[in-house]
Amino acid sequence: MSGQSEDTISQTVETVSAWFNTTNYANLAMIIGRTIIFLVICVILKRILMRFVTRVLDRVQLEEGIKKFLKSFIGLILWFVIVLVVIASLNIPLTPFIAVFSVLGLALSLAVQDSLANFAGGVNVLASKPFVVGDHVEIDSDGGVVEEVGIIYTTLLTFDNRRIMLPNSKVMSARVTNYSSEILRRVDINVGTSYDDDIPKVQNILLELGRRHDKALSDPEPQVKVTNYGDSAIEYVLRVWCRREDYWDIYFDLMEQVKPELDRAKISIPYPHMNVLVENQKK
Repeated sequence: MSGQSEDTISQTVETVSAWFNTTNYANLAMIIGRTIIFLVICVILKRILMRFVTRVLDRVQLEEGIKKFLKSFIGLILWFVIVLVVIASLNIPLTPFIAVFSVLGLALSLAVQDSLANFAGGVNVLASKPFVVGDHVEIDSDGGVVEEVGIIYTTLLTFDNRRIMLPNSKVMSARVTNYSSEILRRVDINVGTSYDDDIPKVQNILLELGRRHDKALSDPEPQVKVTNYGDSAIEYVLRVWCRREDYWDIYFDLMEQVKPELDRAKISIPYPHMNVLVENQKK
């Protein structure tokens, strides 16, 4: 590829040299004047087209990141066309220049292939919308509130005020959990009690605890189910539905209230015990 690039550049240089050798310098001022006129006309047309593109994009429901990218991409193409028009107005053959641009484009794409992968991922994220700014998400092991969805990176702000910037190529291949996509969420509180305690009694206590919370919803109503018979405890789950913004308030409140409520009802929560036997050996 290196040899091909050198041949292409050499051909372009020879084309420009041939143009200088064959150009009648008496007509050079006229050629330059014509080129300047073409350039001014092209720049004016580009501005008109960009205004039209802006109006069209403003009417389309797309993320701002995609709109900015489309504007930049279209603007870059128009500048490329303007350069070709200017070269053609100088009566210089376009073929060698197009070959040079192709080689430069290939070299640039190889140099920034990781950024291009992130860019492609950013376009996919903005188009598919697995989350939007303000959503509470978990991307693989990274969780937080989406602060910005950019073309190259997605930025998360964690609850302990850390900023995480994730490459969009990783985001597109990762498992994404969106905790803000639905209006309602369910709070699950797992509790274990002794085998000596009556199951219906435990269920009623936990159910009443869930119903009493002022942010718990009555529809769907709270539930208490037996989930497992463990080695030393019967395991229950208290399920309470709430609005997503109330999730953590209910979760922490119920976690604090479960043990005192069970203690008042003389219901024990088992925990591992270890018996240590000490032998007194006499020699």
